[in-house]
Amino acid sequence: MLPVQRELLCTRDDLVRRTVIANLLANFSVNVETIEASYGIDFCEAFRQELIALDRLEREGLVVHEGKQLHLTPAGRFSCGRVADIFDRYARRVETARSGRDVL
Repeated sequence: MLPVQRELLCTRDDLVRRTVIANLLANFSVNVETIEASYGIDFCEAFRQELIALDRLEREGLVVHEGKQLHLTPAGRFSCGRVADIFDRYARRVETARSGRDVL
């Protein structure tokens, strides 16, 4: 049964996250200004917790967040799913449930 048939609808947050994840997986980068203009959000405010989580990956050399551009390094391209998962709140809930930690 399709999610729509079960009356599960995408929220605005779901749409923003889907766009960010799709850009990371397809283009290995996210243009923050485009996301902000398209959805009328402040990217740093909307993804504050995710950007904190990205700091670790940035220290590992997988991702670079420079002003209004977020992009994967050549090494990070091999781990693009790992980076994209940071923006997937549903995947994070499953991971949190398995580990017994609090949800971000």
